Amino acid sequence: MRIIGIDPGTIHVGFGILEVDADGLRRIDGGSIDCPATAELAKRLMGIHHGLQTVMREWKPDAAAVETVFFGKNSMAAIRIGEGRGVALLSTAEAGVPVYAYEPALVKRSVCGNGRAAKEQVRRMVTSVLHLPEAPRTDHEADALAMAICHALHIRRGLPARRPGGGRTKAARGNKPGLPPNILAALERSTQRGL
Repeated sequence: MRIIGIDPGTIHVGFGILEVDADGLRRIDGGSIDCPATAELAKRLMGIHHGLQTVMREWKPDAAAVETVFFGKNSMAAIRIGEGRGVALLSTAEAGVPVYAYEPALVKRSVCGNGRAAKEQVRRMVTSVLHLPEAPRTDHEADALAMAICHALHIRRGLPARRPGGGRTKAARGNKPGLPPNILAALERSTQRGL
């Protein structure tokens, strides 16, 4: 199974592509779609849409994972993320890819064991879990890969996956409970290092 994780935004959109099989998780691509901050919003959103279409055509993911909309102290940031998220949902729908949505705290808890993990901790855990030779280039890519890891864990553990709009899929049958061995090993190593 191939999963794309998308970290939405209106200037930088992270993406991460994972291959999931019996041996575990493997990063096959990742990066950031970047638009000039000085460009008008409509042009940035169009650039993001075209960039995501290109990624979808190249990698043909089986599923997409994106952040749910959340409201923190900065409502303007939430609006901007929502605009970028809308483009991500449109791009995946056009490609015929089912979309699953996860709260940022759930993604952090799934990858780091802590729903309030700092961005640097997410980056280190993504690097460790996926056995990457170096950390993802940007926080956007790291967050997108974390999103894909979270979805892969939900599938493997037989947990209901979250669909945008509040719907949930039924739990997958026949999956063994527990984390995949490479996730467990990475969590164990991070605990030993005091992360």
